[in-house]
Amino acid sequence: MGVDANTPFDIPDVPAVDSVHFVTESVDSLIAAAVRNRPELATARAQSAAAQSQIRVAHSAGLPALAFGVTGATNASNSPSFAGQTYAITLGVQMPVFTGFSTQFDEQTAKDQYQAALARAVATKQQVIQQVFNAYYTLRTSTDRVRTSRDLLASATQSETVARERYREGVGSIVDLLIAQNALALARSQEIDARWQWRTALAQLAHDVGVLNARGETTFTNLTPLPDVRPGR
Repeated sequence: MGVDANTPFDIPDVPAVDSVHFVTESVDSLIAAAVRNRPELATARAQSAAAQSQIRVAHSAGLPALAFGVTGATNASNSPSFAGQTYAITLGVQMPVFTGFSTQFDEQTAKDQYQAALARAVATKQQVIQQVFNAYYTLRTSTDRVRTSRDLLASATQSETVARERYREGVGSIVDLLIAQNALALARSQEIDARWQWRTALAQLAHDVGVLNARGETTFTNLTPLPDVRPGR
């Protein structure tokens, strides 16, 4: 028994227009890029530098300081000898007044705040490293899944073609054709989902490395991507 070429069992093709690109850089290179690019790390470093400067400010408050000043005045007099501009220059040394060890306390507080800022910077860096590490290997796993899903789709497509031809020639049953078409539809769904998961993983890695721009582009131009990585290539 045969069927018309426009049989309702035809399944429309879903083209895979996006090819799998994979970052060729090692995870260490991506981590180094993240350390340079991530804004929270830059903020943590700036806070550490600011806290360190406060130590110098607190320490200088307990040291003697030079004092220099210039004053000017205009003298009005009927005598030309006393009329005109006068200037005075002062130079001296300012000694800090004992304040009950508050200066030493302020300096120690500044040192403690600096150590706390350093600890936060280290913790932030470790968090970024862990994020990049996880995202990198998630992308590798997603890439393998795309390749596997495309192999499965190719096999299901071939099986559906064979079942369709057997049905048209009258040597295959409608049940066999329906089973093959159901398997093909499932394989297509899995391949589409695998591509979606791969793009999500790539976006996450781009975010964690700090190269995801405001438009959501996930290109790794500066990280040397392969032009095309597909199953069988």
